[in-house]
Amino acid sequence: MFNLTFLNSSALILSLSTLIPLLIYLFAKKRPPRIIFSSIRFIQLSEKRQKKKVNLKNLLLLIIRMLIILLTVLAISRPAIKLENLKGNKNHPPTAIALILDNSYSMDYVVDSQTELDKGLQIAETIGGMLTKDDISILLTMEKSWNEQNAGLNFGSFSADALHSIEITSQVEKLGDVISLAEERLKESQIANREIYFVTDLQQQEFTGELESSLYIIPTSALESRQNLSIENAFISSNFVERGSERQIEFQVVNNSDNPVDDVICSLTLDGTTVAEQVTDLQPEEKQQNSFVILLERPGWHSGYVSVRDERLLYDNRYYFAFYYNQQPRVGIITSESSLPLTLQTILSIYTGNEDNIDIISDNISLENLKDYDNLIVWKYADWSGQLQFVLSNLQQQGQNLLFLADTELNERAREYLAAEFKLEFKNVLEQETMVKLTQVNRYHPVAARLDAERPAAIRGLWQTTTSASVILEAETNPLVIEEAGNLLWLFDVNDLRSAFLVDANYPILAYNSLLYTASSGLGNRQFLAGTLYRPLAEPFIYPDGSSFQTGGRKILLRQPGLYLEGDEKLPLVVNLDYSESRFRNLTLPDDKLITLCDADWQETIFQARYGFELWKYLLLAVLLLFAIEIIIVKSEEKKA
Repeated sequence: MFNLTFLNSSALILSLSTLIPLLIYLFAKKRPPRIIFSSIRFIQLSEKRQKKKVNLKNLLLLIIRMLIILLTVLAISRPAIKLENLKGNKNHPPTAIALILDNSYSMDYVVDSQTELDKGLQIAETIGGMLTKDDISILLTMEKSWNEQNAGLNFGSFSADALHSIEITSQVEKLGDVISLAEERLKESQIANREIYFVTDLQQQEFTGELESSLYIIPTSALESRQNLSIENAFISSNFVERGSERQIEFQVVNNSDNPVDDVICSLTLDGTTVAEQVTDLQPEEKQQNSFVILLERPGWHSGYVSVRDERLLYDNRYYFAFYYNQQPRVGIITSESSLPLTLQTILSIYTGNEDNIDIISDNISLENLKDYDNLIVWKYADWSGQLQFVLSNLQQQGQNLLFLADTELNERAREYLAAEFKLEFKNVLEQETMVKLTQVNRYHPVAARLDAERPAAIRGLWQTTTSASVILEAETNPLVIEEAGNLLWLFDVNDLRSAFLVDANYPILAYNSLLYTASSGLGNRQFLAGTLYRPLAEPFIYPDGSSFQTGGRKILLRQPGLYLEGDEKLPLVVNLDYSESRFRNLTLPDDKLITLCDADWQETIFQARYGFELWKYLLLAVLLLFAIEIIIVKSEEKKA
């Protein structure tokens, strides 16, 4: 059985031009002049014999010329014949294939002593062996930077070195974008038969856009569910009532499966030493909040990670943290007021441990005067001139995060500055007391830790705003606390003592967490997600594997999770995952006839030759042959004449 298709079927309309030689033959024949002889019997007999020969020759030339036109039109139409018995083997027609190997971190899951990525590499090698010298191949991954360097066209199979350079990445590009890149590269091949192979563990991916080429999903294993444990959101906290050397490392241990897990071992590694362990049980899909108590004996930087013992998927077993221990931090408040509200003064006294460490700064605002403060707060300052904005901008460039406290009398220049910094729009102030329920929009953010989200609060002096920045807390649907680039903005007035929220148990927790987060040595500017572009503050920049790099002031990609160090002082910087793939969710495929989910016999499914063998080359050869025959016939007649 075979199937014939035309890749440029619109050109078939030109086949009507085949009739042109016939029309010329029928209507444009020249009649010889009539000459009268006295006796023409012998001439008539000779003419009949000659006419038979001429007619036969003319008919042959007519057929040849019509065939030349017809075959030329067919060649332009690019016919392709698809033979059923040539599917998926070495005899398949020339095919351009794009192989996308999933290297997201869920592919690090171990199945039968091999990771899913190892199995994917074996599948890719098998596909490479099925390619012929007439095929074109493209090798892609889910990592944009790898694709930019390696996504070229290969005649025949792709490079084995390129294939085995693929590693697990936490910087995953959208599948739709990778498929679009594959489609673009396949068009460059100028081959009609185009197929895309996505080798994956069937973790949920987002499909966008319309396909032009056939897409074959090739599973690396037959697992439909996975058991995985992960550690998330580890950070330092302390008891803000008792100012001692005791601190807590809070974290979540997560069961990302549908089955309970007993005797889960979690451990804390601090400054290179494992200092504590604990055992817990987890219910299906449970995210359990736990903590380790630590005693800090020296001031300065500390770093480490919380880990869980899980042999299946190692990539998300750790969550890294770093913090600076200073028992008596200095706080500067940039304000035009001569004194602080009681609600703010009380919290700062507890936080600093010494009221002498609290300074009101109303003039001489410069980088030199502000550089030694651990925390800087901007509240109720009248002169939002260019000088203040210049100083605040430079402080942030040097790694200092700021805490902004909005008041009901916020002037226009202050609103303009905050609107630009926090991507928000100020509307109006709720002067009347409003009973609201706090919503932890980002419940695992350090600023929201230990807040009682179910506790209602009565708030006055709340700015109503809309924002595209990160909202940490909401009062009903109105933002209450916003973060942008490590800076925090409170949208309620701390000076209105009629606001019941300021004497609520949630307020001191929020305030203390905010101060810890925005400290110059705090969490706000030392933790990032993998895949972030970061400009180091000092040289050299040291990677988690110990290798160092001189950036020359350029931004670098924080590609992998781990503990990075910068400068001669080796200031720690932590990078963690976004944990989007820790929980396995089975791939849902759109209803598209071009998408095929393969089974264990995937080798019999691919190289389907959607269009088959193209015949235009053979048709053009036939045209050349017919031209040659026509020339031979014409020349032979000329010699006889």
